[in-house]
Amino acid sequence: MSWSAFFQNGNAAYAAKVSMAGNDLTVLDANGRPQTFWKIDQLVPVQNSRTELVLTQRGQPGRLTLQGNDAIGLRRELEQTSAWRDAKSRNWNTRKVIRLVPLAAAIAAAWFFWPAIASWGAKTLPASAETYIGRQMHTRLTAQQTACTGQPGIDILSRLLGRLAHNSSPLDVMVIDDAATPVSLLLPGRRLILSRKTLGDFASADQFAAALAFNMAQADGRVPLRQIIRTPGKLVSTLVETRGDLTATMRNSLPDQTTRLRTGTTYDDMTSARILADAQIGSAGLAALLREQAEARSAAIPENTGTPSLSNKDWQLLRMICDTGDVQDKS
Repeated sequence: MSWSAFFQNGNAAYAAKVSMAGNDLTVLDANGRPQTFWKIDQLVPVQNSRTELVLTQRGQPGRLTLQGNDAIGLRRELEQTSAWRDAKSRNWNTRKVIRLVPLAAAIAAAWFFWPAIASWGAKTLPASAETYIGRQMHTRLTAQQTACTGQPGIDILSRLLGRLAHNSSPLDVMVIDDAATPVSLLLPGRRLILSRKTLGDFASADQFAAALAFNMAQADGRVPLRQIIRTPGKLVSTLVETRGDLTATMRNSLPDQTTRLRTGTTYDDMTSARILADAQIGSAGLAALLREQAEARSAAIPENTGTPSLSNKDWQLLRMICDTGDVQDKS
């Protein structure tokens, strides 16, 4: 059995006949003389529609075109051979890989440049969007926590935050009644969650004020927003899946205060020192914190003196914020 075809090979082009025997296709000229032999398992179907079949041979010149019933007849015979099925599968996989190369390159480029893209996104995102993200995170994270609302601790904390916010917006700080877990979680939108354990771990009021100033510096730079945008999955999971697991959130989405102090930048340190200086609070507390967590950077803190951030009495009352007054249960 043979089928009519059109054969092209460079400048040569002529009507031909195609016959098949075993694993070979034989291309014959108009006089029935064999011109070339093609292996079926080396065929590449360039076009394989119902009424047209265009074939080439891997690594060899030439193109064979069949149309109409000839294309249908040859295809029917080819599809009965395992060599043709294997060749089609191999060619399909090759084309699939080739098509995936640009996509893979785009993904790799996005992965490589994503930190820069995240930083740009954090800088350009409207403040209202950052506030919304922070509010959503804050609501979910504190849904099962107990907020400390004891007086006069709340008043003392508000006065200290107002004093530090000399040239910027104050932080929105919530202290939760957890004496076992050290929590210091800075969220987008200038929201800070502290635990009773963390508050009690500060050696002095000036160290606590320095920690607040450092959080303000990072909030001014939108560091929390940049950290979660850098990994989109974390942003989605934080907004959608979080149900009050503060420890997991610090581990998976946002670093705790110790990590932030250790991995912060000199710019954060200098901004913190400026915030303290504007509030007329000395820099000794900030230097002490950095000596504990990032010794190499503590020497860069400018030495300046000022008035105490809180009196000893106010500092003791603030540390008792979960012990005095009413405690609001938010569970």
